[in-house]
Amino acid sequence: MTKKTQLILVGIILILGMTVHAIYEELNDKQEKTDNDKEQKEEVQVSITEEVKTETTKIIEDYNEVVDTTIEKEANDITLYLVIHREADAKQLGEDFIRSFASNASIHGEGDIEGPDSESLGGIWEHYSGDIYIGYDADPFLHGVIQDTRDNIRWFEI
Repeated sequence: MTKKTQLILVGIILILGMTVHAIYEELNDKQEKTDNDKEQKEEVQVSITEEVKTETTKIIEDYNEVVDTTIEKEANDITLYLVIHREADAKQLGEDFIRSFASNASIHGEGDIEGPDSESLGGIWEHYSGDIYIGYDADPFLHGVIQDTRDNIRWFEI
């Protein structure tokens, strides 16, 4: 596969991921409103700087299996996009991306944020909801929803 073909596939995968994310968010709005009534998230007192995004991207793109990454922040939602070469490592690479982001948020973010550890995905997820979309070259996506700060990612094949 040529480099040009790979770049086109990466672009298509990222666009599809964003489209799937928009549809998923629309379908879950009612559920989120109910969940928010039951348990309000803490008011966001931390901010995600460009340095957090840049440092996370540098780290995760050094992995041989990684083709491309994107990090988007919109209001209280953080979405991570990861394009990899093969499916076998997808969930582990996704978790590494989530933990790397949380670690960089604790180091470079503005506010008091705990980093991830063996039992936690990091304190950033107390303030933001999180999703990760993983594409394997041109194959279907894997979607992970960060449930809370504990080591808890709910995975869906899309």
